[in-house]
Formats: sequence, structure tokens, C-alpha cells
Amino acid sequence: MLGWDISVYRNDSGAGTDEVGEWIEGNRLASWRGEVEALRWIDELVVQGAGTNLGGDGYPYRYAVRAGRLLDAIANGLPYLKASQSPSTTPESPLIDITAHTRDCQPDEWLLIIAWDLS
Repeated sequence: MLGWDISVYRNDSGAGTDEVGEWIEGNRLASWRGEVEALRWIDELVVQGAGTNLGGDGYPYRYAVRAGRLLDAIANGLPYLKASQSPSTTPESPLIDITAHTRDCQPDEWLLIIAWDLS
């Protein structure tokens, strides 16, 4: 395994976490490439009840995480960020501050995280 390509989206469908089939990729707030352990912090949020594993097999994995908990988890930087990568909102826009793009999100708003295995 080479790592993960991770993107965070607003859930534009308005569906809750119990309506997995209704989730769609809305506005992308951020994306980055992470090391092999890059999903560990997301899995920890799921265990803590602050996120839900929506399933997948790495092509991709899908999670729902509360915006406030996501911001808390990345307050000191993106966990397991690949040294050669910078977070971005679009391929043309490197070096963004992810918190600036989640500022309009309510702390209890569910965000969609999609993680693709880079193998």
C-alpha cells in the first residue's frame, strides 16, 4: 500500500448518516494524500461516536464525521500527511487552510470523507 487519497465534502443531499444510499459528493472542502496510517484518526472518531463508517473496500472507503470533531482532530495539522503533499481544495490550489473551508459548516453538520487506496 502506498497511502490514501482523502477528500472531505459537504453532504449536499441533506441525508443523515442512516440514509447511506442518499449521500452524494457535494462541495469538496479539501483533499490531500496521506501515509499508510492516514485513516487511523478517522477510525478513532468512529470509535468515539463522532463519526460513522459508511463502508467500502478502499476503492473507496466512505465516512461521515461531524464538522466540529473533524476540526478538533486536525487542529495541529493533518494527521499522517505525506511529506511531499500539501492539502488543497482543488488540484490548482495547493497550500490551503482546511479550517477556512469548513468555517461555514455547523459543528454538528455531517461531512463526507472519501478515502481511496493508492495501491
